[in-house]
This record gives sequence, structure tokens and C-alpha cells, in this order.
Amino acid sequence: MKKDKIQDIYIPKNVWGHRILPPAAKLLYGYIAVICKQDGFCVAGNDSLAKSFHVHKISISNWIKYLKKARLFKTKYRGYNRNTRFIFLPNTSINKMRKAIFGYYHPHNNPDKQKH
Repeated sequence: MKKDKIQDIYIPKNVWGHRILPPAAKLLYGYIAVICKQDGFCVAGNDSLAKSFHVHKISISNWIKYLKKARLFKTKYRGYNRNTRFIFLPNTSINKMRKAIFGYYHPHNNPDKQKH
């Protein structure tokens, strides 16, 4: 999903009512959750998320740490020097995570990644 197409986000009660999460982390959760529900995962890096939220990438990194600590996201790192972060919702099975990562790195399985 293109991040430009996100118009509405939904933040469930267990997230917006969370006492420890910073308010901006709750918004980030809603934003990433929309992408995860559409595509099954999110690979947006800190730079692109920071541009979308008009903040520094360190802020994004900190918010993601809060969300992981609250067990609202699972993350897997792959690629050269493990520099590609895949974000999944916590109810995503291991098999779906593997399939998403495999499809992302193999263009013949992912038409969006094919080179023309």
C-alpha cells in the first residue's frame, strides 16, 4: 500500500487507553496497522515514517521501541546487514511472516517488485 493513500486510521481502545505509550506512538500504531492490514506487513523505514509524521527519525525509532515493548508489533530484520525492517501485527503467524519476507525478496513472487 502506498503511504500516500492512507486517509483514515483506527486506534483500538487497548492502544489509545495505554498509559505508558506516548500519544505520538499511538498515532504511529494506527498508521502502521493500516499498512499491515492491507499488505500483511509494513517495511516503511524510519526515514519515510519520519517524513510522513514531520518528525526526526530518532522519534520514530523510539516510538517503535515503545510499541514493541507493549507487544503491539513484531519486527523481523532481513537484507544486507539486516537493514530492512518488517513490521507485523502481533496476531500474524510465523508462516505468514515468512511468506511475506520471501515474497518481498523474490520479485517473481511479488509483481509490485518486478523490474521492467
